[in-house]
Amino acid sequence: MTFLCEKAFYDVFQKTLTLERAQVVNGGQTIRALHRALEKRKLKSDVIVPARAITSSGHKDFANDVAVNQNNQNQVGTGFLRSNDQRVVQLGSVPK
Repeated sequence: MTFLCEKAFYDVFQKTLTLERAQVVNGGQTIRALHRALEKRKLKSDVIVPARAITSSGHKDFANDVAVNQNNQNQVGTGFLRSNDQRVVQLGSVPK
């Protein structure tokens, strides 16, 4: 998950990360899944979620750039929909 915040503090001894004025810029689905598991009391105590905190220090232009760039998705083209499976390739070459 990636958070954008004005300031971040990490306590090495307590292993806690404190964010000021934070917003999620990437990882919303992960947060929803974690919250659902927590509500259903199925969240395991050994779950570790990598988190990145990007601090803007109040610079709005930088914060806007981060938010836009972190949320750009890779486009899925037709090349991604091709199969390398021989059975599928053979089916594609069957005359109509």
